[in-house]
Amino acid sequence: MEPTALLDAARQAAPAHLQRPESGLSVRHAAAATRPGYSVLEVGIAGAFSAAIEVAVAPEGSAGWLPRRVVVGPHEDGAACPAYLPHPRTHLFRALSAHAGSLLVHLDALPPAERLPRLIRWLCSLDGLWTERCAMCDRLLAPAGPSSTRLLPPTVRTPQLQAYHPGCFAASRGSACWEAEWVALRE
Repeated sequence: MEPTALLDAARQAAPAHLQRPESGLSVRHAAAATRPGYSVLEVGIAGAFSAAIEVAVAPEGSAGWLPRRVVVGPHEDGAACPAYLPHPRTHLFRALSAHAGSLLVHLDALPPAERLPRLIRWLCSLDGLWTERCAMCDRLLAPAGPSSTRLLPPTVRTPQLQAYHPGCFAASRGSACWEAEWVALRE
């Protein structure tokens, strides 16, 4: 698998404001593959998160990359979370990893060439994870669930870059399926 082509595809998918050198976005190819035929792409935004994306080349006759697994973790000194990390340690990063996994399932409805760019754009939408308020309740932190004492920032992002707490998104849209909006997005 050619890491240069993978890195170029990932960098080109990032929004223009994150392609500037001072943006804090880092994209790199991990040296170790998780399994034969797969590569690991590490994407991070300084101060927000790091993600390890396990990708495969699209089948012969198709262009693009097939993201198969995403693990989201904290951004620490420019290092992405290791792809072999079985589960992120904090509730926030477990929630973001679960969101990423759910998005991957929905992205399977798209042609292979559109999957990795859409995933990268979604990850980049988390740029303001610690600073953006919820579009519905206008709070930065809200309970993770109805009976939870854990407070989380808005972890749902729409293609229009609106931030929501999961419960607020479901209440405002009548559905909890934010992933469908990313699949329906027309560039």
